[in-house]
Amino acid sequence: MLAIAERHRAAGGFATTAMPLPDDELAAAVAALPEVQRVVVAIKVDAGLTFAEIAAAIGASLNTVASRYRYALEKLRTAPAGREDEP
Repeated sequence: MLAIAERHRAAGGFATTAMPLPDDELAAAVAALPEVQRVVVAIKVDAGLTFAEIAAAIGASLNTVASRYRYALEKLRTAPAGREDEP
């Protein structure tokens, strides 16, 4: 599954393991995602591909890609924010 994405990345395409993030906490939250979700988020954010394009690139169904992205966003939204007002 990741072989197609890795070949595309190696050819100058999207990154699948790391993307520049402005915030260390966000980077940590993304790194903590399961790999299948992290790959979809990285491709979507870095390359701006549609779910159909991501599905073709990683060999998964459109619904699988969309659900992985949705679950990843849910996890990122509920990740600890590390606010100063918290103990």
